[in-house]
Amino acid sequence: MPIRPPSLPRSPMSHTAPIDASRISSGLARRLGNRKVQMWFGQGTRFSVRDGDLEVVATSGFAADWIGRNFADALRDVARESLGLGDAARVEVRAPSIPPEEPVGASRVAVPAASEPSVSRLRASETSTGLHPIEPTAGGVGLDAQPSTARTANRPHPSDSWRRLGDFVVGDGNRLAFDAARRIAEADDAADRILFLHGECGVGKTHLLQAICRQRRERIRAAKIRYTTGEAFTNEFIASVRSGSLEAFRRRFRGLELLAIDDVHFLSNKTATQSEFLHTLDSIALGGSRVVLASDDHPRQIGRFHRSLVSRFLAGMVVRIEPPDRETRRTLLRRLASQRGLRLGDAAEECLVGRFVGSARELEGAVAKLAALASLGDASGDSRGEIGMLLVEQLLEEDRRVARRTPIRLASIVEAVSEHFEVDREEILGGSKLRRASEARGVVAHLARRLTTLSFPEIARGLGRRNHSAIHAAEARTREAIDSPGDEAERLRESIDRLSHALLRGQ
Repeated sequence: MPIRPPSLPRSPMSHTAPIDASRISSGLARRLGNRKVQMWFGQGTRFSVRDGDLEVVATSGFAADWIGRNFADALRDVARESLGLGDAARVEVRAPSIPPEEPVGASRVAVPAASEPSVSRLRASETSTGLHPIEPTAGGVGLDAQPSTARTANRPHPSDSWRRLGDFVVGDGNRLAFDAARRIAEADDAADRILFLHGECGVGKTHLLQAICRQRRERIRAAKIRYTTGEAFTNEFIASVRSGSLEAFRRRFRGLELLAIDDVHFLSNKTATQSEFLHTLDSIALGGSRVVLASDDHPRQIGRFHRSLVSRFLAGMVVRIEPPDRETRRTLLRRLASQRGLRLGDAAEECLVGRFVGSARELEGAVAKLAALASLGDASGDSRGEIGMLLVEQLLEEDRRVARRTPIRLASIVEAVSEHFEVDREEILGGSKLRRASEARGVVAHLARRLTTLSFPEIARGLGRRNHSAIHAAEARTREAIDSPGDEAERLRESIDRLSHALLRGQ
C-alpha cells in the first residue's frame, strides 16, 4: 500500500470525514512507542478519511516527509485494523494546505516546503552579493562526538575561545536571560525549546550564546552542537544550493541537539533562506533539541521577517537584555581590571563607571586602553600602584576631542532630558513648579555645564529665563542630589550618566 504523493490531484467530488485521532494514536503507540507517537503525531497532526483512504496532515513539510518515509507501514496497518479500511486503501501524508503568510512589511511570498526544488531559485537580493561556494562548516563551528581527525594537537579548536558562563556578570538587567541560558547549558529538561535574546549591542548576547555551547559541550562530549551567525548560515545555505549539496546542508543542521545563531536579524528580507531556516527550526523542535537565537531587536520589530518565523520565536522564551546598570558596571570593571593586573583608585573607578554606560563592550575596551597607557610608564602618580585620575583623564581625552568637534546644542540636551524623564519640553522651558519639571530643569543645567562651554547666563537665556540665579540654584541642587547617599541619588546619577553618553555620541 504505497504512500500517495502530495501532488496527486483529488476529484472535485471527493468527500472527507474527520476521525477520532485517539484511534490512530493508540494503534501507532503499540507499533512505534508512545515517545515517537507524541513527537511526530502529537503536535497537531490531523487525520481524516477521504474516499476510503487515510489522509494525514502533518504540522510541516519536514514532518510530512519524515512520516511518509519512516512510518508508512505502521500507518497502513493502523488504517486497516483500527479504521476497518480495506487492503486497497491508500495513505496520503501531506503538509498543511494553509496559504503561506506574508512577511512583515513585504508582499505575499510563498514559503516552499523543505523538499521543494524551488528553494534553489534564490531571490536576486540573496544571490547578488558576490558570494562563492564555501566549505560546509564555514562561519560556524559544528561539534560532534569525537574531534575531527584533521585537527592537530597544536591547533586549537575555535570553541576554545568561546566565553564561559562563569565569566558573565549578572545584574538586574540580565538575570532572567542568564538563568534561561544556564538551564539550556545544563541540559535541563525544563528549559525552553527556543530562547530568543535581544538587546542593544554589547550587552552580552554573544557571550551567553557562546557560553551555552561551551558548557553543553563540556558536560556532554557526544552532543552535536553548532554556534554560527545569521550571515554564515545564509552564506552556507547559498553555497550548498549552488553546489548541489543542499541535502548535506540539511543533515548538518537538522541533526543537531543545540543550535545557536547570533545576529539572526541578518536573515531579514531573504525569503529562501528564511524558508530553509523555518524548516530547520521545525526539524530541531520535533527532535526535542534546543535553539538559541540573538538579535538586536525583538522578533516583532525585525523588518521583513516571515510571520511563521516570528510566531515560532514568540512560542519560545523571548528575553530582553538591558544595558548594565551602575552596580553591574562596577562589578564588571573590577573584574576586568583584576584580569589585567590593574588596581583602580576610588575616583578613577567612579569616573569610568559613570562614563562608559553604553555597553559592557565599551567598558572592556576602556580597560584595555587603560592597561596600555599604564604600560607606557608610571603615569598613575600613586605610590600604592593604583590607577589614578591622571591616567583616566588621558583615556577620556579622546572622547572630549570628539565632543569638541561636534558641539552639543542646548536644544539637544532639553530634548534628551524631556524624553528620558517623560516631561514635556514646554514644562522645562516654562515656569512649572512641579517637582518633575524642576528636577528635569536642573539636569538640563547640569548637563549643559558638563558638556558645553555655555555660562549660566547663556543657559538661562536658552531656557527662556531673564535671570540666571534660578538656573544656577537648580544646577546646584542637582549636584547636591548626585553627591547624596541612597537609592534616589543612585537613580539620578545613572540617568545623568546615560544622558551624557547618548549626547556625546549623538544618539
